[in-house]
Amino acid sequence: KYLGTSEVVYVPDKVQVIAQGAFEDNDYIKKVVLPSRLITIEYNAFAECDNLLEIDIPDSVTTIGSAAFANCKSLCDVSIGKSVEEIGSGIFAGCSSLKDLEVSTKSTTLTCLDGVLMSADRSYIYQMLPGREEPFYIMNDNVEEVGQYAFWGCRNVEHMIISDKIEVISPYAFSNMENLKSVSMSFAVTEIDMKAFEDCISLEQIYIPDSVVEIHETAFDGCSKVQFYT
Repeated sequence: KYLGTSEVVYVPDKVQVIAQGAFEDNDYIKKVVLPSRLITIEYNAFAECDNLLEIDIPDSVTTIGSAAFANCKSLCDVSIGKSVEEIGSGIFAGCSSLKDLEVSTKSTTLTCLDGVLMSADRSYIYQMLPGREEPFYIMNDNVEEVGQYAFWGCRNVEHMIISDKIEVISPYAFSNMENLKSVSMSFAVTEIDMKAFEDCISLEQIYIPDSVVEIHETAFDGCSKVQFYT
């Protein structure tokens, strides 16, 4: 655990793991310089650091845990090295100033396209960056799966078209999208999972295709305006 009050923190060169919650809730730091031997950033490692502005994830890092940078409201400058292979859910959820990020051109696993962090083959969405400003989002046709919390708290998106290849709407995938008004999904969708659209308080209309055979009882919790078309 880091308990210091420095605005710029240099993590020692020999450190290979930033443990769970190591910098969590530290409102002093604005920048953390990570060492070239670092391998793992664990769950909530930098979560709730309100004044953290930038982070450069070195090429040595292979794993970033869930919610690693969640709710870092000032975070606006992020780069991800070439070796990241495993990413947890919602790593940038609630980072309302983050509009874009840089992924190493040498990465074979990740890319950032239209403000969305996804797998290099564009089949999996890890995270829409919460600061993305455009009100429309048409999902890439290659997308087959959306991770949990992938769109959590993305307040600027009002209308969304989901990829024709998605079969299951993952838990919490589109939750807390306060201004989302309409969603279009294809006949590939068979299941809408737990709290998938929870607290989308502006959601007005959604068309449920005939292919859907299961909707979790909490899928639309908090969606008081929604009308369903089937």
